[in-house]
Amino acid sequence: MIRLLACMMLLVTTHAWAQCSSILKHDFAATPEAPTQLMSATVVPESATAPAHCLVSAYIAPNVGVDVRLPLSWNGKLAMVGCGGFCGHKPELSACAGPLRKGYACVATDMGHQSTGWDAKWAYNNLQAALDFGSRATHVSAVSGQAMVSAYYGKAPRQSYFMGCSTGGRQAYVEAERYPQDFDGIIAGAPIMSEAEDDLTLFWNVLATLAPDGHQVFDEKSLQVLHTAVVAACDMNDGIKDGLIGDPRQCHFDPAVLQCSASRADGCLNDEQIAAARKIYQGPVTSTGQSVSKAVVLPGSELNWMGAYVGVDGRPADFYSFIGDALQYLLFTPAPGPNWQPRDIDWDHDPDRTRTLESVQRAESGLAAFRCPWRQAVGISWVGRSLCPALLQHRLLRDGHASDGRARAHSGVLSAVHAAGDGALRWR
Repeated sequence: MIRLLACMMLLVTTHAWAQCSSILKHDFAATPEAPTQLMSATVVPESATAPAHCLVSAYIAPNVGVDVRLPLSWNGKLAMVGCGGFCGHKPELSACAGPLRKGYACVATDMGHQSTGWDAKWAYNNLQAALDFGSRATHVSAVSGQAMVSAYYGKAPRQSYFMGCSTGGRQAYVEAERYPQDFDGIIAGAPIMSEAEDDLTLFWNVLATLAPDGHQVFDEKSLQVLHTAVVAACDMNDGIKDGLIGDPRQCHFDPAVLQCSASRADGCLNDEQIAAARKIYQGPVTSTGQSVSKAVVLPGSELNWMGAYVGVDGRPADFYSFIGDALQYLLFTPAPGPNWQPRDIDWDHDPDRTRTLESVQRAESGLAAFRCPWRQAVGISWVGRSLCPALLQHRLLRDGHASDGRARAHSGVLSAVHAAGDGALRWR
């Protein structure tokens, strides 16, 4: 019996290898919009997290990497998963594990470049790379992935879905706006609606927490004091006392109420800390007070400033080098490069240099083109506990793209879900 089972397993494995390698016989060079070169096809054995499947690795001209994972037992559907940060790598098996367990073919892309995911040097005066990262790579990977799935199984997927968070959330919205034919359903979590506006705000916040001599004005204790006071002041703005801020947009808190004095030396903030908190709540402005970004961090997020905006144990804040790279290599045209220091940003003029990037990357939430009886988009914002600015997400989700007079044209397409914490969505 054991020998029979072993023989059967060997036959199944041999068949899986033969079926997987058979896709290499196909030529995808003529795939419309997405000329594709297959690089390899290998069987990934079953693991504790995902079933056995065929992993096809390819690239789409000129430089978009794509992985397509093809389960041995296919449910007839396709799922594409989004990336994070600056991407530069194809999302790992863990991103596709959920869809694979349900029988979906799964597609993932590196968004047109190779990097650590936290550096932006790949974009240095490279408009093609910026275009691929902004919109093209996701679209051509969807087209190429659907072509590979059709060739492998002998029929096209009957339904295709996209799900992504952060950068993946922006991928989702850009797909719905610019390429509505690619997917039947889209889930966009905590989307970076504007790379430029979000990055400018994040770096403004980092600089706000630094004194002129470079020392950090906040520590964990002072941020706890600030957060506790914010929650106490705004807890009841929804009529329920539950230790939560029901609607942070309606929380108008002035940190000056925490001013230290001769009679109040503990549980208070000094002048530097009050000024820093005000700057963060306000968002980036020019020397004359004109706002340069609608991406504003909301009250209630203070405990997450530690690490993100405030360095820990003598290390720079997480967003200092991450967003600093974006400022040096990605956001501005032309890119200032490595000899320019991000702290030297000119808030009066530099934000205007993001227009080229915005033209290829910005998501506007104009979902009228996605409107069909069988299509549904779900927008999830305020997740990630406001490490990234959430107000721009909300405004775009609420208002849509009004430039053509269709501000509410997508009202039957978009379901907006505002979550106070991290959640989970499951494939069916």
